[in-house]
Amino acid sequence: MNIVYIEPKLIYYLKILIYNHLPTDEIKHMHPHYRTILFRCTWVVFLLISGINPGFSDEPSDSLNQVWENAQPSAAAENCDFQLPPNYTIGPGDEISIYLSGSEHQVFNVKVNLEGKILLPTVGIFSVSGLEMPNLKQTLNTAIARFYTNYELELMLKTPRNVRVAVTGEVRNPGFYTLNSLGSVITALNIAGGPTGIGSLRNIQLWHNADSLQICDLYPFFFLGQPLPKTQLSQGKRFFVPNRLHEISISGEIHRPGTYELSLHQRNTLAELLSWAGEVTEFADTG
Repeated sequence: MNIVYIEPKLIYYLKILIYNHLPTDEIKHMHPHYRTILFRCTWVVFLLISGINPGFSDEPSDSLNQVWENAQPSAAAENCDFQLPPNYTIGPGDEISIYLSGSEHQVFNVKVNLEGKILLPTVGIFSVSGLEMPNLKQTLNTAIARFYTNYELELMLKTPRNVRVAVTGEVRNPGFYTLNSLGSVITALNIAGGPTGIGSLRNIQLWHNADSLQICDLYPFFFLGQPLPKTQLSQGKRFFVPNRLHEISISGEIHRPGTYELSLHQRNTLAELLSWAGEVTEFADTG
C-alpha cells in the first residue's frame, strides 16, 4: 500500500527552531531517519505542552469500508428516487399510458407483451421492444394520424418492468435478484447486502452481454456528488464486484484521512486523491 503524509506547517517552523538551537553540523550529519524522528518527536512534545491530542489511534481510518456503511441508501429511499432517462428503452413488461388530447380525449393503458408488442385499440398492433421513448412516440404518431386529426400525443411510462440480474463477487449475499429496470448499480449492490470488506467500489463490472463490459466507479458519486454511472437494467445483466487490488493511505493535515482505493481503468493523480480526502487543511505545508 502506498502512503501519503501531508505535513503540518508547524513542523516546518519547528524545524527552523531546531536548526537555530542545535549545532548545524550535527543535524546535517545526522542520519535522515533519526533526523525525521527528531522533528516528529519535537512536534508531539509541542502538541502535548499545548494541551492538544496528537491524534494517534490504534484503529486506522478505513474510508473504503466507511464509504458504503455511511452512505448506502435504504431500499425504500432507492425505490422512491427513480428518474426516467430520456433514452429509456422499452421492453416486455413495461406499462405505458398513451394520452390523446385536442379534438379527441382518450387514454390508452397498454402493457408490452413477451413478444415486445402492444395493442392500441382502433389503431393496431405495434412492435415496440427496443425502441427508445422518443422513437416510440414518433412511431405511434405516424399510425394514429391515419385515424385522428387535431390531436396531441403524450406518452408516460406508468410502470417500469422488472428484470432478473445477477450480483456476484465480493458482495455479502451474491445471487440472482429481481430489480426495477430503472434501478442503478447502487440498487444492485444494496439488495445484495453491499460489498464485503475487500470489495471494490471503483472497478465494479457490469456485463451487458458476453462481449460488452461497463466499468462503474462510485467514488465520483460518493465524494463529489456527481451522477451515478448510466446503467439501465435489462434481463440477464450481470454485476461483478472484484477485490480491491490497489489502495493508498493518506494522513496528516487532510480533512478526511484514511485509506482509498485506486482505479484500475484510469490514471490516478494526487489531485484526485486529495479531492477524495476532502483536500488539505489550512495548516498543511503546501510550499
